[in-house]
Amino acid sequence: MVPAGASATGKEYGIGVLKGAIGAVPWVGTLLNEALFDARSRLKQQRLNDFFIGVAEDVKKLSEDAIDHDFLQSDEFSDLIEDICNRVARTRNAEKRYQFQRVLVGAMTGANDPDFSSMFLAVLGEITEAELRILRGFARHLERKAAYAAKGEKLDMGAIDYGSNPWGFPPEVARQIIQSLIAKGLLFDDSHGRYDSDPFTVIMPTDLGGRFLAWLDGAGTTP
Repeated sequence: MVPAGASATGKEYGIGVLKGAIGAVPWVGTLLNEALFDARSRLKQQRLNDFFIGVAEDVKKLSEDAIDHDFLQSDEFSDLIEDICNRVARTRNAEKRYQFQRVLVGAMTGANDPDFSSMFLAVLGEITEAELRILRGFARHLERKAAYAAKGEKLDMGAIDYGSNPWGFPPEVARQIIQSLIAKGLLFDDSHGRYDSDPFTVIMPTDLGGRFLAWLDGAGTTP
């Protein structure tokens, strides 16, 4: 059985050995260490500093009653904030870091999806801005679908015309974005079995895709 903390200790030891080896390189060793480790650490720390400044500003806008104090003292919140901090430190895109900020502030108010939070954080870390923008476009279909279902009717989606550069992307790029969202389980290809439809043209949002957007917009709603 591996003792608690052994993995972290081993990692620190390995980094220390690597730093020592690099530092021993004549003339350039110190410079390499600065570039590979020290500068990188400062960059990650700056991302976290900016992130928590934004979180603090949003929390100031919350009323005391809006904060879920029981959740803040739970192991679940501890795991959540640790996961978010790790992802923020690695995330280069400022808009993506802002999305993590919204999620954390929302969770502090009790707007959380405990069954899928870890998975959705992973998806948020991987999804691109282009993918998120296109996925949000399909959210309107989910809203209309519920209204149609209430009337006992079925709402169908029209086929995507890739030749028209949908969403402003060239056909091959737009198709790849759709395929990536399908691979993430957020959309599915409903073209199969339609004799008049090519693959990846009739696209529907999945229930998981709808739940992800609800989590992102609900858990990430700032006042």
